[in-house]
Amino acid sequence: MAKVKAKVYNLFEGTIVDFKNWVKKTDVVLVPIGACEQHGPHCPMGCDGIEAEVTT
Repeated sequence: MAKVKAKVYNLFEGTIVDFKNWVKKTDVVLVPIGACEQHGPHCPMGCDGIEAEVTT
């Protein structure tokens, strides 16, 4: 079986603008692990998860 090298886009580290560009380039598989929402075009969508990880 051939191995396929997949491009990984980290949703938590990207902004909503990044996400919209990623969707145009590739098929998308999302694995929800908690709150992931936009906080404006300047912040990563994983702000809530990042903050939770830092404080634990």
